[in-house]
Amino acid sequence: MESYGFVPEDRPYRPHITIARKFQGDEKFSMDIIGSPPVNIQWDVHELVLFRTNLHAAPMYEIVGVARLSTNF
Repeated sequence: MESYGFVPEDRPYRPHITIARKFQGDEKFSMDIIGSPPVNIQWDVHELVLFRTNLHAAPMYEIVGVARLSTNF
């Protein structure tokens, strides 16, 4: 991404998905607004963590729940 002008950060990368932050509107969520998903992306997931964002507070992010995923399939 450096070739596109992004400066790498020193902290470890932790992939995440932001859902409904600062949601405004009366319509229900629709997958149609997202478009096509990325193709051929894979990574190992060991846990899912649900955070609540508390804007203008410190700390800003509050852990609401953790789901540890089993490796025994």
